[in-house]
Parts: sequence; structure tokens; C-alpha cells
Amino acid sequence: MNRYGALALAAVLFLFAGGRRAIADGSWLDAPLQNWNTPGATAPQAPPVDPGLNADCAGTARPAETHEDAAVSDAGWALVGTYQGAYGMKVVLGTSSWDGMCRPFRYPAFVFVNGTFAGTLSPEPMAARADGSLIRSSISRDSLSADFSRYADTDPLCCPSGTSYVNYSVQTVNGYPVVVPSNASTVCNG
Repeated sequence: MNRYGALALAAVLFLFAGGRRAIADGSWLDAPLQNWNTPGATAPQAPPVDPGLNADCAGTARPAETHEDAAVSDAGWALVGTYQGAYGMKVVLGTSSWDGMCRPFRYPAFVFVNGTFAGTLSPEPMAARADGSLIRSSISRDSLSADFSRYADTDPLCCPSGTSYVNYSVQTVNGYPVVVPSNASTVCNG
């Protein structure tokens, strides 16, 4: 089987196994928020790369520019997109692989406060165009917010029918910064 046949087979198996719900599961946005971040932790290690996913996209990764980028890269993640920084905080996106269109697949959003890892914006890695995938994040003086795509089972991949908005506080616990989700709300797009 050639490379394109293997990619097509991987895509069919992905869709047969539940499609968008196989990686990013937005159900955490519907339940009362519980913190998954631990004070003093390091950036989690990237999972092994699935050989059925598009390794040809590795050239789209960006080089590390900051200490925070290096921490994410050293944990095995490929850096994607641009990092955000303000008020001593940085949000860095890393992915462990890409889908067939070079979109991030299994990507977390890592948060650092004054150079120290403070957590992620979701409890599990996300996948582009999947329920619970990050749309954008923004940084305020002592807090962050993030918007996540919400797909119903009947939504086309282009068009999620809802958006969940999550607010996070940045707390100090035992001398370490930690990102704590504080509230979430979901609205229908339209």
C-alpha cells in the first residue's frame, strides 16, 4: 500500500472509530469544571507519533524562540502557530502530529507564568476541527480566557454549531503558579 493509501485507510479508521471524538472530547466543557493542572508539574511528554498520521507536515513546525518554547519542544512536542505573551504569561501550542491537511492533531495549549510551567488550557490534547478544540486564547493581568469549538454529531467539519468560553485564574500554590479553570459557558453559533 502506498503512502496515500495508508493515509486514506487511517482517515477511514479514524472516522469509523468515532471521528472527532477520538482525540478531542469537549464533554469536559459541559461538566462542572475540575482542575487538571498540578502546581510544580513540568510540561507533559508528547505521546508517540501515530505512523498513520501525516508526518510530511513536520516542516510546518516552528523553531523554539523562547525558554517556554524550548520546554515544550524538549517534552517532544512540535511547536505550531505563534506563542502569545503578556503580563509575564505565555501560551505555547505544541502538537504531536498532524492530520491529512497539516492541521495540528493531539495538541495542547501550554501556559507558562514568568517562565514556569503552570498548566494546560484543556485536560487532554485536542484535534483541529473536533469538539473541544481551541479557537483562541487571550491573556489578562492575572487571568486567561479561551474559546473552544463545540460540534454536534450532525455538524459539518467546517462549521461547529457552538462555542464554549472558559475563564481561568492564575493562582500560586506552594510557590508555583497554576492555571485553574473557573467557569465555562456555551452558546450556539449563529
